[in-house]
Amino acid sequence: METLRQEKLASPNLSRMVQDCLLEEAEQQRQVLEVLSVLDSEQVSKARLLSSCSLSVIPQTPHRKGGLALWQGCTQPGSVLACPASTLLSQLKKMFLHRVRGKYPGQLEIVCRRLLEQVVGCGGLLATARLQEEQMVTWFQFHSYLQRQSVSDLEKHLIQLTKEVTLIEELHCAGPAKGLRKLHGKRLGQLQPLPQTLQAWALLQLDGPPRLWGPACPDLCLILVSPRQALLYYTNALNDSDTRLQQAACMALQQLGGIESIEQIASLCRSDLEAVRMAAREATLSFGEKGRLAFEKLDKLQSEQELYQEADVEITIF
Repeated sequence: METLRQEKLASPNLSRMVQDCLLEEAEQQRQVLEVLSVLDSEQVSKARLLSSCSLSVIPQTPHRKGGLALWQGCTQPGSVLACPASTLLSQLKKMFLHRVRGKYPGQLEIVCRRLLEQVVGCGGLLATARLQEEQMVTWFQFHSYLQRQSVSDLEKHLIQLTKEVTLIEELHCAGPAKGLRKLHGKRLGQLQPLPQTLQAWALLQLDGPPRLWGPACPDLCLILVSPRQALLYYTNALNDSDTRLQQAACMALQQLGGIESIEQIASLCRSDLEAVRMAAREATLSFGEKGRLAFEKLDKLQSEQELYQEADVEITIF
């Protein structure tokens, strides 16, 4: 987890918004580690009552219904601060089998995996490879997820997450027009949203005619998610290796008025793919004077690089 965060922070062209979010997560982890450092390590290692040990480590736990019960089922006395990802996944499925399987057949496995991916991936900002059974999940990661999503009742949260997973499948199967109608018909303000939801919504724009994304669309964006979470995801997606997602992210940020990401959008005006360049240019120009200044800054940087390359060639020749 920490290695992934460090690699992400070292990435070129990382936006200040994404950087601040990753540093905020690191600061929260530091605060939790400070709490743990003052505990009597010998007392923790010899603790026989898991509940009392957990409560002494994280006092906020009792206020999140279902959270402690889940964690108790995943850990053992003397080892309460981490558990294997496979154990957490199994316990999630065991706890919520009857609540999910009957009403949403076939969704239990995928929704539990989506929750686990969010726990270990800092809300989608850190790339998570396929989860390995031996991978460890820490209490900090689990508690940070509950805190980030303002979870007060884990069961209600998982049911809402199941509805979102179902919506994602429907969006993938529907055409652009039908997909947009499905979005209008949902209680969108209750979505997390998952990265997969944001990705599906953005990619709909690439496959449908422009008239589908008319004046009503910006209002839809505001209903769909909190602006900050959407801006974080789409700004992060500008650096993705998938050029279709880059193009879609430019269009989504234009719809959202994501001027905070203007420099990252403008940098894609130099993409090798014309469709990405056009989407980046249109999005940048939509920001008015600040868009023009971003273009000027980009042109100046490109000119300086060309001059440097020419000077390097001259030195090589002589």
